[in-house]
Amino acid sequence: MNESRWPPEWAYRAFDVAHSARHAGLSQGLIPGDAIGWAIRQTVSFLEPRILNPEQKQWQPLGPRVPRRNNPITRMLGRLGLRLLGWRMQGQWPNEPKLIVALAPHSSNMDFILSVAVFWGLNLRTSFLAKKSLFWFPLGAIMRGLGGIPIDRSSPHGMVDDLAEHFRSVNQLVIGITPEGTRGGVSTWKSGFARIAAAAEVPVLPAIVNYEERMIYFQPLVSAEGSSETILEKTRAAASVGSPRSH
Repeated sequence: MNESRWPPEWAYRAFDVAHSARHAGLSQGLIPGDAIGWAIRQTVSFLEPRILNPEQKQWQPLGPRVPRRNNPITRMLGRLGLRLLGWRMQGQWPNEPKLIVALAPHSSNMDFILSVAVFWGLNLRTSFLAKKSLFWFPLGAIMRGLGGIPIDRSSPHGMVDDLAEHFRSVNQLVIGITPEGTRGGVSTWKSGFARIAAAAEVPVLPAIVNYEERMIYFQPLVSAEGSSETILEKTRAAASVGSPRSH
């Protein structure tokens, strides 16, 4: 197949796949909206291995206990985004239904983009914490739909108890937290994530960003057994492979 010209041949074939899939869906009795959705899924399945590097082995399958997004479109966008940004991953995503992902070091708004690309690319269903004041109508419905969990920052002890109870009330939950709490180098990490992990008895996955290597490291799980101080120190030790973004 000649890939030297633009658009490449597979781009034309993708259009044919979408067109044929839509008509096939209609012939099977699907309503137009469902037929279009089915055509999109078929087209994404066709495009994904052609857009992404076939030799890229980093996109590991998730274990059966991990919460999934099951969205082929966001999966392809996440994988494509990480590839275009030139980033890679190293390490294994654990087969755990409940996790706190500790992202460090937090040095740039780019951290959020990288996190979304990784979570989407893995087809992972995740949640994030946001100020309670942001959950006003209609933004609140959108925030919750994206996985947002409202928190009241004026009561840190109450926040820990509320999140621990939320973890206990669900079967699956993955929450991403930045232990440093703010962008830029800080000498002291906030202990909130460790106290939540200890109270809810859920492990912590250190996801360490290295801007020099353009690598995201999934370090070994930090067990919830022990004190919050122990969890904090073990997670911070795992972050030694990280490198912040230089401004």
